[in-house]
Amino acid sequence: MITPTSEEFTIATLFDSAARIGTLAAAVDRLGSGRVSITRGDIDAKLPADQSLGAVEAEALLVGLVLNDAAEKVGRETPFVDATFEVDVEEARTVLKEQVVARTALESEADSDQRPDDTELVATVPPQLDVDLPPSVGNLDTRVRSALLTAENVVRIANPYFDPDHPTVETLRTLPRRGVETRILTREIRPGTDRYDVLSAMNNSLSKDERELVDVAELFALDDAGHQAYATHAKMVVTDDTHCYLGSANFTVTNLSSNFEIGILTSGRAVSVATDTFDAVFEVSRSLSLPD
Repeated sequence: MITPTSEEFTIATLFDSAARIGTLAAAVDRLGSGRVSITRGDIDAKLPADQSLGAVEAEALLVGLVLNDAAEKVGRETPFVDATFEVDVEEARTVLKEQVVARTALESEADSDQRPDDTELVATVPPQLDVDLPPSVGNLDTRVRSALLTAENVVRIANPYFDPDHPTVETLRTLPRRGVETRILTREIRPGTDRYDVLSAMNNSLSKDERELVDVAELFALDDAGHQAYATHAKMVVTDDTHCYLGSANFTVTNLSSNFEIGILTSGRAVSVATDTFDAVFEVSRSLSLPD
């Protein structure tokens, strides 16, 4: 039995068709052999003139290759989608072929009489565990990133902890660059915290107009004895007022890859209630500028 290379399916989830992924696989195959250094523009150059990568497609492709160990971002300063990547062409080809198979299966499921529910259970399971999850359970990290990548208008995020270098956090930082209004509710923001580092990196990567799309609020207070009185502990993502993730995972490597974490992703009526709840708490929290 051949062991699949792919362990993560952002590409299959975010692309509209298996045929499109196949076209990208052919373009990657024309990049050369062995390990090559490429940018998004190099992939576009191998595609037909009218089929260049959109911003969301490019990020989904590159994130998917990185998470499946077929590519590695070079350097940390450049925004993810515009960075240079070291790509193992053979590994990338294999990953993309497996993503084609997965996308085909998703298309078949969508065409079947058993329509998916508007609420999906998503989870992270420690990779050391041999666990057979129900087929309907989605990968938590993949599905949350998918929601962020496909957002077009506004994203609301409540989360207390972030790992600055995690791909999902990098995706979060690029939202304003795509014209998406971004509202972040977190706990205390001070130098030396992960929140400060993430927001500072976002600030430094955005233009003046893009910074206007970001609203940040801090929910945190100490009592008279110096102990925590209250803080943001919710884990919540609402995109375009149409989709909502609620669950246990922080935006950290352990929560998104190695802990047992669970949540739901819904497009049902509860989204508007979640939006109103977020806005009510955001309104009474302490508004802050992006740190330098």
